Amino acid sequence: MEEQAQRRAEQLALLYDAGLTLNRVLDPHVQLEFLFQIAMKALHADRAQFFGFDEDRNELRYEFGVGHTENIESRLRDLVRRMDDEQSIVAHVARNRLPLNLPDVSADPSWIVFDPKVRSGLWVPVQHEGRLRGVLNVLSTRLNAFTPHDERLLALFSNEASVAMENARLFADLRQRVTELEAVHEISSALRSAQTLDEMLPRLLDKTLAVLETEAGILFHYDVESDTLKKALARGWFTRIPDSLMTGKEGMVARVLETGQVYASEEFVADPRLRASIRPFIPAAWGGVCVPIRTIEAVVGILFVAFKLPRRLEPDEVRLLTTVAEIAGNAIHRMRLHEQTERRLEQIQALRNIDTAITASLDLRVMLNVVLEQITAQLRVDAAAVLLLNPHTQILEYTAGRGFRSPAIERSRLRLGEGYAGQAALDRDLKIVSNISPGEGYARAQLLAGEGFVTYLAVPLVAKGRVKGVLELFHRAALKPDAEWLGFLKSLALQAAIAIDNAGLFDALQRSNVELGLAYESTLEGWSRALDMRDKETEGHTQRVTEMTVRVAAAMGIHDAEMAQVRRGALLHDIGKMGVPDSILLKREPLTEDEWIIMRRHPDFAYELLAPIAHLRPALDIPYCHHENWDGSGYPRGLKGEQIPLAARIFAVVDAWDALLSERPYRAAWSEENVREYLRAQSGQRFDPNVVEVFLRMA
Repeated sequence: MEEQAQRRAEQLALLYDAGLTLNRVLDPHVQLEFLFQIAMKALHADRAQFFGFDEDRNELRYEFGVGHTENIESRLRDLVRRMDDEQSIVAHVARNRLPLNLPDVSADPSWIVFDPKVRSGLWVPVQHEGRLRGVLNVLSTRLNAFTPHDERLLALFSNEASVAMENARLFADLRQRVTELEAVHEISSALRSAQTLDEMLPRLLDKTLAVLETEAGILFHYDVESDTLKKALARGWFTRIPDSLMTGKEGMVARVLETGQVYASEEFVADPRLRASIRPFIPAAWGGVCVPIRTIEAVVGILFVAFKLPRRLEPDEVRLLTTVAEIAGNAIHRMRLHEQTERRLEQIQALRNIDTAITASLDLRVMLNVVLEQITAQLRVDAAAVLLLNPHTQILEYTAGRGFRSPAIERSRLRLGEGYAGQAALDRDLKIVSNISPGEGYARAQLLAGEGFVTYLAVPLVAKGRVKGVLELFHRAALKPDAEWLGFLKSLALQAAIAIDNAGLFDALQRSNVELGLAYESTLEGWSRALDMRDKETEGHTQRVTEMTVRVAAAMGIHDAEMAQVRRGALLHDIGKMGVPDSILLKREPLTEDEWIIMRRHPDFAYELLAPIAHLRPALDIPYCHHENWDGSGYPRGLKGEQIPLAARIFAVVDAWDALLSERPYRAAWSEENVREYLRAQSGQRFDPNVVEVFLRMA
């Protein structure tokens, strides 16, 4: 009795020490090894084993043991028992959740002889809060090695083990969560620092592969609008698969796109979903996981990570991969929104540049060059041209172009309805041609020989309901424009049409202004000729004095902007004589004093006639003031010196010169020398001395 009491005391001490130690150790294998050593010592056992319970598979699998030879240990590692296996002692204990003591294992038909030296055994279930964790058992080479007290003691060891294992599991989960968070943080930081998708996607794939400690992976991009899937980038042996085989929604990726769920493949070459076309490029003994990358709205990509067997992704690794895919989806969504915003801003800036060009210049070719520059840059096409419609011939003619290798396109001339451009203008509809090789519909193949264009678009340029021409786009590769791209193209085409229309309006206005100006000048010249015809003795006088006045005015520094008014004033200098009766104007005898009073009123008549005409009011200086004298003795207002407008002072000298050199009914023409002498004599009296000096040098 004393020996038995001492043994129990030792057992309790060992159990206590086991509890303290187990709760300090967090490695499950270290826990089991320590527990087995204590249990074997307390129960005088020769062997110890633990079978873990897999709840998902409903089976028991050998996990750890002590006391076995290496050969037996190797056999046990492959030992798996289903919970419904009626011939399994371990399954029996697990199902019933009760201990089992076999004094002689050979007497039990369920006993499988894997170690012939084992004679007896004791099995107890390991549970935690009602959940089965596995089965713990000890074995002995002796018969009847274990007593009911040993059974209770092993049950206590089992309880200690379950608590310790649960603590270890919780710690492992916590550590895994921390690892996941660190990995997620690292990947998130890498994604946040990227500025573009091209920069972000390699970081996503490389960081993910680094965290999961593998070298092989691939990213697919899925375009929802076009419903197309293509490879974005690859690492490891995935790079050996041709890009042409990595498109299309087939195989494993198709499954992920259809379900939006993770797809795991135990081994690629054995997977029935593996596409036959890429099977030759897949190495043996590789498996992996395919994870959807989704935004809030839809799946936008697929992340494929591969592992070399016998490695399998643990559930926590799959969870990490799924989290990374979600982060990537949100990052891609934000990046696309950012890129879309940047693109919209560029488009707005492009439209603004065109508006500025339209406002700043009315030169059609300058405007069209700006339009074509913005079109090729924003729409990323290789070349563009504008064909304008000649409204008289109804022919589309080349007007401007950009991006062509040769000038042959400049010979383009198409009738309405001829070729794609002519059809676009006639139908007022966009034409898109994916292959512009010579054939029906493309009328200018020879002009574009050697350009290498593949894609062609023709957009009618319509402003105010009228076709102005056609905008043509050329690209040396396949082009699949989306709705946003086409919408922006139409906006640019509208701007181009507005530019063309504005230039046309300006040209028409300019022509009208020129014609109107010519009409004004012709009218003034007609008036001056009419005056000359009325006063036959001075016929030609007006043209002569006008030309000479303009020359002298230029020499005296009158600006070009004022010269038109000087010319008009000179032409109309005697317009006031229209108010003088013929009996006075054409009288051959000297005028009486009363007649002179009427004659001297012709400057006032000129003022009354011209002042109401806004266009001619600036030209009044000569008709109104050319009879004013430098000393103030002139008429009609008696102006003196520089009070007299310069143009009138110049004209007074020129008029006197021409009049004195001409025959009059009441006197003969003077000689040039006498006229010069007269002008010098009247300098400072009738005439401005400076004007006289300049005039005599020029005469």
